Amino acid sequence: GSSGDNGARHGGGRAFTVRVRDKFVDATLMQPLIPKTTPPAFPIDPAVTVATPNDLFFYHEGEKGKTRGGKSEKVASVAGPNTRYVVLGCGKTGMDTIVYLVKKMGVSPDQITFVVPNDVWIFNRFPPGYMSSPGKGSPFDYTHELLKHDGDRDKVFSLLEEEGVFLRFDEKVKPTRLRFAVISKRELRVIKSVKRVVRRGRVKEIRIVEDDSSH
Repeated sequence: GSSGDNGARHGGGRAFTVRVRDKFVDATLMQPLIPKTTPPAFPIDPAVTVATPNDLFFYHEGEKGKTRGGKSEKVASVAGPNTRYVVLGCGKTGMDTIVYLVKKMGVSPDQITFVVPNDVWIFNRFPPGYMSSPGKGSPFDYTHELLKHDGDRDKVFSLLEEEGVFLRFDEKVKPTRLRFAVISKRELRVIKSVKRVVRRGRVKEIRIVEDDSSH
């Protein structure tokens, strides 16, 4: 690779310069974007209350939420039996959020809209035979099968689904992504109880419209 100077910034805010002698590797390329620290990248109607999964947790926990800033109180101001929730994204965080809303907060699945940009393959937390074969159903199974079948991903997904290693949200919709999320069938049933699912790609804007039939 080419050499040169590259700027960097220490966690304390102090800037410095690093001279690259051989190759520069950007280790932040696959850095995850966490809702708690990453603001939405699209415009949102001011009348819409935006909260992270952490905000829901601290709101539900009661007094503890009051020590975490203003968002928990903001959730409290709108939470109620008629509140409608929109969960963005179908990664592990989105899955956990739906389970928490339904099982912990007692929210009806009819009050939840699930935005699924891309359906995903999910690892079954308790695949058949996991008790007698420790480690069965781990991400390593996927890697081993992929090597065994010359990198044929579709074939491997189908085989592991037949073995109960992989799960999906909807049997009629073929997943196009693998994010290595792990859930149980019980949790999946909770997620499937949400019937208002939007599959139209990624969100570009959130706004309130007068027609209640538009979601």
